Amino acid sequence: MIYDICITGISDILGVSRMVALFIFLGILGVIAFVGYLLRNKYATDTADDF
Repeated sequence: MIYDICITGISDILGVSRMVALFIFLGILGVIAFVGYLLRNKYATDTADDF
């Protein structure tokens, strides 16, 4: 599974346990999803309400 490879890689690189690596991985996914959500809203609306 791709998640297992990512988590193992994070734990090896940072020298943390797999539980900590899992939270870091989920945090990164959350940030990416949040930024994607903001960008989608920004480009979906053609109005200048954000400025």
